Amino acid sequence: MGARITLAGESLIAQKLGSQQRLEVARFIFANVPGLDPNAPVDRAAVKPPAAQIVHSYTIPKQNSGFVNPNQVVYSAMLGSDIGDFDWNWIGLETAENVLFAVAYVPLQQKRKNIPPMQLGNNVTRNILVVFDGAQALTGITIDASTWQHDFTIRLKGIDERERLSNRDVFGRACFFGPALQVEKVASGYQLKPGLAYVEGIRVELNSAFPITLPRLPTPVWLHVSLRRELNDVVAGWKVGFDANPVDYIDTAGTRHYCVPLAELTSSTITDARAGEPIDGPLIQHLAARAGDYPQLRARATTKEDVELGNLPNAISDDDTTNSSFILATTKAVNAVRKVLQQAIDKLVSGDTPAGKAKRLETARTLAISGAGVGSTTFDGGSDADIFLTLADSGVRNGVYTKVAVTSKGIVIDGGTLAAQDIPGLDWTKIVSGKPTTLDGYGITNAIPTGATDKRPVLYSAEPGQNYWHGALEIREAKLAGPSQKTFAYAPRMVFHWKETVAGELAMNANGALCWNAQALWHDGNFNPATKADKATTLEGYGITDAIKKGDYGLGSNVAPASPIDNRGLPGGFHYFGEGTTTFAQAVGLINVPYGNSSYSGQLGFQQGGADVRILVRSVTNAGQWTKTRELWHTGNFNPDTKANVSNSLEGYGIVNAIPTGLTNKRPELYAPEAGSAYWHGAMSIREAEAVGNTRQAPEYGPRISFHWKDVVAGGLSMNAAGELLWNGNPLWHGANAPKNTANLAATGRWRCGTTGFMVQWGSVAAKPAVAHSVPFDVAFNGVCFGVITSVNNERTTPDADSGYQVVSKTVTGFTAYRQDFNLTNIGSDSGYTWFAVGI
Repeated sequence: MGARITLAGESLIAQKLGSQQRLEVARFIFANVPGLDPNAPVDRAAVKPPAAQIVHSYTIPKQNSGFVNPNQVVYSAMLGSDIGDFDWNWIGLETAENVLFAVAYVPLQQKRKNIPPMQLGNNVTRNILVVFDGAQALTGITIDASTWQHDFTIRLKGIDERERLSNRDVFGRACFFGPALQVEKVASGYQLKPGLAYVEGIRVELNSAFPITLPRLPTPVWLHVSLRRELNDVVAGWKVGFDANPVDYIDTAGTRHYCVPLAELTSSTITDARAGEPIDGPLIQHLAARAGDYPQLRARATTKEDVELGNLPNAISDDDTTNSSFILATTKAVNAVRKVLQQAIDKLVSGDTPAGKAKRLETARTLAISGAGVGSTTFDGGSDADIFLTLADSGVRNGVYTKVAVTSKGIVIDGGTLAAQDIPGLDWTKIVSGKPTTLDGYGITNAIPTGATDKRPVLYSAEPGQNYWHGALEIREAKLAGPSQKTFAYAPRMVFHWKETVAGELAMNANGALCWNAQALWHDGNFNPATKADKATTLEGYGITDAIKKGDYGLGSNVAPASPIDNRGLPGGFHYFGEGTTTFAQAVGLINVPYGNSSYSGQLGFQQGGADVRILVRSVTNAGQWTKTRELWHTGNFNPDTKANVSNSLEGYGIVNAIPTGLTNKRPELYAPEAGSAYWHGAMSIREAEAVGNTRQAPEYGPRISFHWKDVVAGGLSMNAAGELLWNGNPLWHGANAPKNTANLAATGRWRCGTTGFMVQWGSVAAKPAVAHSVPFDVAFNGVCFGVITSVNNERTTPDADSGYQVVSKTVTGFTAYRQDFNLTNIGSDSGYTWFAVGI
């Protein structure tokens, strides 16, 4: 939110700085200000809203105040679900002195209290970040903001650090793109060239040349780079240093600074110390190979010597009969040799060419097999030979066996049937096919299958308890959605289904209420039947004895009871009186209206039997007697056209020659009835308020004429008890009382214009150390101090000052200044300063 420090808060900062006191922000104020525009700038001069608009006050715990950096502190309000209900659009910080310190405007916000089960409350956290020089020191806050409110600072810091290290892996300790941040001399000064660089992975960009002021020559020039916190972000920060060989360091705010050299300067030379690279565009384009000539690539080799094969001969020949150590055979020569060799190999394979003694056998030989099987054939080498093998009888009868006995030679010598001990404990995953998919398929009878079944489980809990895991049966939400889905469609439910007739469901909603067909079920936790009655059609049926039945006193009936209507204790309701003695009237039906006690009542009656309606009324006096019976007027016994309407205005009576009170454009012309200068001789006489005479002489009782420009300005012309004419309480000047200019021409003095109130004040202050100090004015300005300027007191005969004084804040009673030193190594004479202030 965009909070701003108020003018009162700014003044308090100056006062606390001047008195070296701690600034304590004590509380948040939440208010609902009608018509407040959340997009409008904060009115820094405004005061705290009236009490009727303040909806909540939150005292700030010590742990809810933290610092972001030395010039930024943050305050947090955490409103739990036990607070509410209220809305707000204005939020402010108030100090221990009840000074409105900072204000923010926001769109209308809601805070609701948790009221189970009807209302779900909310938790609200609001932070206000306050920024001013020395904020942490002045407030005395020592807690880092990240320790008192959970946020993603640590994770974000980790992300920043990983990005820095990734850049560091690419660019190394330091990498300056081309001439980026190179020190150069321009005329008599020095500056850094614009450009881009990476220092320890931190990206530093200078968009334009940056002038630097050297403290001396010769001097080294170093760049100090850091990632520093700024508001809610982390940005690259850098500065130029001139110390020799600085090392990386961590400042008091916990920020690490990396130091790399830029240059070594003398009065005549600039030695560039940057780690520069000739990069003038995107890095990938700089590194990527392009079509062209690359001197450092081995692809430039074009001769045998380039690839270290200079000893190879250069002569070649197609002649396969050549026998020389200095001629290389071509592929044509090699192919001719291959054909000759291939033809010879083909003849060996076909048998056309004998391979030594490997010819067809002159005498055929017999090849035979014996042992587990017998067989034989003849072979002379002319063609392939097949041996028909006959196995020997192993003694096993012909048949199908589920298990067999096999010799080491692979011969089956026995067979039998599998027994239970023959089946090993196999890993279930080893069976890849033929697995059953039902309980019956495995022969399992003590489990409940899915789908329709008449199997009935008897469940019990593994341990006692009332938590959800202690139930004998646990029903979960649909799709195990967890807290991501809280709609009733995902509720844990049991469905009751009378096939094709009716279905019902028992489910629990996200609030823990048990429901039947989405309707909450009653139990002794939310319904007490002892407080209910059986339905009936009569009052007696409900046992009600303090109610009026239909027909009593004519209620809900077409006949009223005959009653003694002169009885002042008559029950309220409808009654009638026929003939007899009464102070009201004969033959009337009436309504008796009781009062707060039985001694009083009122009656409204309608007389029956006449040619026209008569409406009669009466009530009871404080003496306990009936008033006279009065008849109400109506169009039959009263003609309003013959009467003037009662009015409270001239216009209501049609009077046009008089001036009404209130807003009017009628203009009188007044004149005095007689000449004279006494108060009774005026054409108009304005008296004191309430005509109090001389018993009240306070200014608010003075005779007054008000001037009012609606919604713009209002003023008043009045006379005080001394006979002075005033405008808005200020005496009007005339020849006898016109103001005169005043002055105090002392060393600390002033001059004030008697007509306008414009005032100039001055004074002199002795030399001060480089800390903030407060200076009071000779007198306070009545309205506002426009500004304060300072001037050093050094004379022409003294050395030039290397210090100046800057005004950091001002009020109508004084100002706060701070000494600034321009040359830290050789501070000259400081004779203090003279100040001048103007205002009204």
